[in-house]
Amino acid sequence: MIFLIIEGVRRTIGHAMAVLALFFWAYIFIGPLFPGILGHQGFSYGRMTDALFITTNGIFSDPIYVASTVLIIFLIFAAFMMRTGVGQFFIEFAFALTGRIRGGPALASVLSSGLLATITGNGAANASMTGPFTIPLMKQVGYNRTFAAGVEAVSSQGGQIMPPIMGAAAFVMAEFTGIPYIEIAAYALIPALLFFTVVGAVIYFQARRLGLEGIPRKQLPNLKHILLTKGYLIIPLVLIIVLMVLGTSPMRAGLWALGSVIVLSLFRKESRLNLLSVLAALEAGIKNAIPTVMACAGAGIIAGSVIMTGLGMSFSRFAIDLSGGQLLPMLLMIMIACIILGMGMPTVSAYVILATVAAGALVQLDVPVIVAHFFVFYFGIFSGITPPVAITSFITAGIAGSNPLKTSVYSLRIGMAGFILPYMLVYNPALSLEGSTFDIVFGIFTATLGLVAFAAFVEGCVLKRVNIVERLILLVSAILLVYQEIYTDLIGIALVIGIFVYQWKKGNSTDLKASKQSLNH
Repeated sequence: MIFLIIEGVRRTIGHAMAVLALFFWAYIFIGPLFPGILGHQGFSYGRMTDALFITTNGIFSDPIYVASTVLIIFLIFAAFMMRTGVGQFFIEFAFALTGRIRGGPALASVLSSGLLATITGNGAANASMTGPFTIPLMKQVGYNRTFAAGVEAVSSQGGQIMPPIMGAAAFVMAEFTGIPYIEIAAYALIPALLFFTVVGAVIYFQARRLGLEGIPRKQLPNLKHILLTKGYLIIPLVLIIVLMVLGTSPMRAGLWALGSVIVLSLFRKESRLNLLSVLAALEAGIKNAIPTVMACAGAGIIAGSVIMTGLGMSFSRFAIDLSGGQLLPMLLMIMIACIILGMGMPTVSAYVILATVAAGALVQLDVPVIVAHFFVFYFGIFSGITPPVAITSFITAGIAGSNPLKTSVYSLRIGMAGFILPYMLVYNPALSLEGSTFDIVFGIFTATLGLVAFAAFVEGCVLKRVNIVERLILLVSAILLVYQEIYTDLIGIALVIGIFVYQWKKGNSTDLKASKQSLNH
């Protein structure tokens, strides 16, 4: 049975996770051969069978339960939604809304990919669906192919942190932590909005630096027409949110939303589902579920082995000893471990392994349970755009015709907010809506300003290209704003305002000189 699961993982997920599952299973028997904290007393075949098949810590644990119940419902729901044309609606809506803005096609890519990923919950699959449409348009307005591929990869991967449907790992997190899914989604909202705001800022600054403009209005879809003719397609998503806020379980909410998709599809001919469409949607939903179920089964072998051998506790003790009980070194160690373990694996598998091995170490340092799980959750997600194994970036590179490794580096640069946000969640309670109203609003404002300042530092542009001194000031202001102390926040705000005013005045004086010279000639 173990080997059948591992072979299923190899066929549906890939060699990396299959090898990892095989190693951890073998570790149950060969553990006594390892030195120090890696070693254990060893277990018999019977004990292994009990641990992995009979207890709820192994294969038949929370992940496989979630995958075989809630996730299948939502994957079928996503397949039905795609059959009604909601994917095209998201793309048209995004281009109608942002297309005229400087850097509009790239901003539309972020918006459409982010919206679509809230349904699919899979970064790589989402990039495959939206990339062929968004990447050529970005190249058409002047973005180079590597940057265009990076934008699509980051947008698609980042969609997994955007509520209401955040992918398989978020549902598993609800089971692991005992926190209702709607609270998980609410907790994720502010960080998700921050992430996409910063990605949008990177794109905007890049467009200003390159002197790119938006798409002419005549070439864009009409926003009013899109909303009137296709806006009803998002009603099922709204229904899911309303039902879960009212206390309905995710599975029941998904079933009601699925029924609403079928009913709403009857409103217009182009979205109407016939028998063949229904069967095709069911087939697509089940096919999409197979890799997720196998990933959860494989993760169950790994997690069960870790729990059985005590490796998770050993790692926690080792990490605490190595970091000297200090939080920041511990966070850095766990970040590196998360990125390495998450390479080449689906998000749900990466999260299950990381939550089992690493989250406990953070909890022992008094980090709240939900914050500890979100920390490993985010790094598990963004391992998909982290070189050298960046699956989503490699997919978009293939679409754009760019170098895969270079694209993953660009993706890392564009999505750098995803690597800063987990630390901000630990150190800034306002992002989890804790504290007074003023503290929350001010904390969110300074966090946003700090991340945008860092984006300007990375791109080397605000209103115009920045010189080396301005760039260093932007970096200092970003650090001060992210640090979250009132005196550092005030200094950081003053520095950002100073850079903006200086560039605005410099731009106006340059324009005035140019106009005088043209009049003299």
